[in-house]
Amino acid sequence: MRILNILFIITLLILLNCYSQPKLSVNATEIYLGKIYSGETIKGTLTLKNIGNDTLIIHDIRPSCGCTTVKQPKRFLLPKESDNVEIEFKSAGFRGQVAKFVNIVTNDPSSQTITIKLTIDVVEILTPHTPTPWFGEIALHDTASRTLTYTNTSGNALRITNIITSTSNVHVLWDKKTLQPNELFTINVTVRATNPGFRNEYIWIETDHSKQKRYEVRISYIGKQ
Repeated sequence: MRILNILFIITLLILLNCYSQPKLSVNATEIYLGKIYSGETIKGTLTLKNIGNDTLIIHDIRPSCGCTTVKQPKRFLLPKESDNVEIEFKSAGFRGQVAKFVNIVTNDPSSQTITIKLTIDVVEILTPHTPTPWFGEIALHDTASRTLTYTNTSGNALRITNIITSTSNVHVLWDKKTLQPNELFTINVTVRATNPGFRNEYIWIETDHSKQKRYEVRISYIGKQ
């Protein structure tokens, strides 16, 4: 009889353990953060909830790149407890529709990793006719020049106030002017190769736009020995 009682207790404990599990629930697996100008930062909120009947452990929340950061939630969520996670996306260097991901790792036995997709529309005051200008191979200490054209798509008159570069090896010719909506704007760029290998350099077009004071242009080339 005593053996039967022990077996009953063991069986009961096993059954209770099987039905005692944490379970992560999120309010959305895809989040649209909205529309912003390149260079701005936008935030969103994700809600985590433990709908199981055992303590949920949040082991880690990992964004897919450094442009996205998350405020870590509570480490432990009791049954029926919830917490909010603040997500922040920095749009500098991005344009168009951008998709990023956040992976949530927990002790939920049915799904230890859940992936959240973030979508952002990054708009710009200038639309390039050549998205990423390529200057090709340039012999060391030689130069290459390109004319780059942009359209004012801000919807308003736009004043170009200044242009600066990431290095003195990049020289830009331009005219200070005010662009009307949909008007074209051209700059003449000359690059001198001083280092071998693939290189990225940057040009920043400064404007009087309230949302995008600085428009970034990345140019690429290979310094050839």
